[in-house]
Amino acid sequence: MSAPPSPQSLEPWLDRVHHGDCLELMRCLPSRSIGLIVTSPPFNLSLSTGNGDRIRYDSWGDAMPHHEYVKWQRRCLTEMMRILRPDGAIYYHHKTRVQSGVEQDRIDILEGFPVRQTITWARDGGINHNPGYYLPTADFVYLIVPSRQAFRLSKEARGMGTVWRVRQDTRNRYPGSWPQEIPDRCIRGTAAEVVLDPFIGSGTTALAALQAGRRYIGMEISEYVCQLARRRIAASAKSSRQRILAYLATRQCADRQAIIADTGIALRTIMWHLGKLTQEGLIVATTDPRDGRRRRYRLDRGSHFDQKIGATPPPERGCVAPIFDPGSAPDPRTDTSASSTEALFERSSERDEPPGPGPGSNS
Repeated sequence: MSAPPSPQSLEPWLDRVHHGDCLELMRCLPSRSIGLIVTSPPFNLSLSTGNGDRIRYDSWGDAMPHHEYVKWQRRCLTEMMRILRPDGAIYYHHKTRVQSGVEQDRIDILEGFPVRQTITWARDGGINHNPGYYLPTADFVYLIVPSRQAFRLSKEARGMGTVWRVRQDTRNRYPGSWPQEIPDRCIRGTAAEVVLDPFIGSGTTALAALQAGRRYIGMEISEYVCQLARRRIAASAKSSRQRILAYLATRQCADRQAIIADTGIALRTIMWHLGKLTQEGLIVATTDPRDGRRRRYRLDRGSHFDQKIGATPPPERGCVAPIFDPGSAPDPRTDTSASSTEALFERSSERDEPPGPGPGSNS
């Protein structure tokens, strides 16, 4: 278990998945420093008296006595409230269940915390193992807001209802995972710049944060799952990089706004990749003759192309894009040389790392 970064600044925490107990890690964060917390804790299902699914984690039994589980979750929420900014919010995902024939809600966990609204996630699907109950198809996301006045939803979220119909993500095999659309809606519902998930699991909240152009902090008690999350985040960065290269391969040049509009990649992610690709010499940045403040980008497929895609990548930090003089650039749609556009995507993406100050250190 790695030592937590210094509590004096958030910078060492950002854009990383930290290995450790979330309570111990959160205690190292400065008070009132986090704008948004989006999380889905373990549900303690292994002691369920029903016939529903059991979630098995590699380093967590998920079988605490109920009163101990409630105390633990309340301690976690208390620590989240301490580090939350006055204008911040917590989106806390949980579910009801039936125990000994009686529904067990989450009032015992949430009592005393300022729950502003309850969002119903209508997830559909599943298998009913018990003939005495209806098939459960809803989970709940509790919006917890410390200040009655300071918190404000974003404009795009104000018309959104409190029933979210989102199908489960069957592609993510991590136990208890939720679809990326759930944290995505939570994140885009606020203007918070930093998103914390103290139970980040396979990294879904981090992926949603990066897609929305925000920074993230992840915490996970399992070293194996930390590595899983870091690999997923890195793979997502590769995907963004390949989409940028594929887009530029079909055009003579494009400016930043066009790339954002046509690829759907967030501004911050676009800027990080454009800087890195320009430094590596895989794309060329030039000044728009009609607007000296605007940069245009194109693939650089000059005579030294092969050397560039085989070069050692530059240091990760300091991605300030230098301006290169335009060189010869064969049309990638008609060029059939060995240095094909497809090879560029495959070979350059092997060096990819997620946006942020460094590689990543229940979703």
